[in-house]
Parts: sequence; C-alpha cells; structure tokens
Amino acid sequence: MSEPFPITHGTLQGSPLSPILSMLYTANLLHSAKQWEHSDLTMHVDDGAIYATSCTTNTAAMKAREQFHAVLEWLYRNGLDTNLAKTKLVTFKKRSAS
Repeated sequence: MSEPFPITHGTLQGSPLSPILSMLYTANLLHSAKQWEHSDLTMHVDDGAIYATSCTTNTAAMKAREQFHAVLEWLYRNGLDTNLAKTKLVTFKKRSAS
C-alpha cells in the first residue's frame, strides 16, 4: 500500500486496456458473486447484469434487489458508484402449458 496520490493520466474510452483493468479491479466482486445462490452477476467494463431465478417472479425480483444492494455496497467501499437512472429491473416468467 502506498500513500494516496493524484491520478494525472487515465485510460481513453474504447481503449483495449479498459476491459483488462476493469476485470482486475472488479475480480473480488465477481468472486463474491460466485457464492450467491440462485443468482449470478456478469460484467463487462462498466456494464453489468444480475440474474436471479425462483419459483415466483416476486421472489426472484427480491433476490435480484438484494444482490443489487450487495453490489452497490461493494462499489461504494471500493470508490465506485453506479448510474441509478440507467438501472432497470426486468422480469421473465415461464409461460404455463395450456
């Protein structure tokens, strides 16, 4: 660990280095998501998705929200945040056989 210092250079948007740096930085978050039951987290640079399954739509949605809050907490602890305006909950339901 070093003393904090100002960052004067960054990675340009679209740089091939961005996915590599993102993966290295968020590896612990992705590793912790592997412990989740009936849900998963996928990420690519600054995009992510949480998947949750259950017998009912409400339970799956509650599980996804619970995992989302865990991700938000991890991001906050690691100096990152998310744009909540770009966040959506989407549910899918298996159609019953008629």
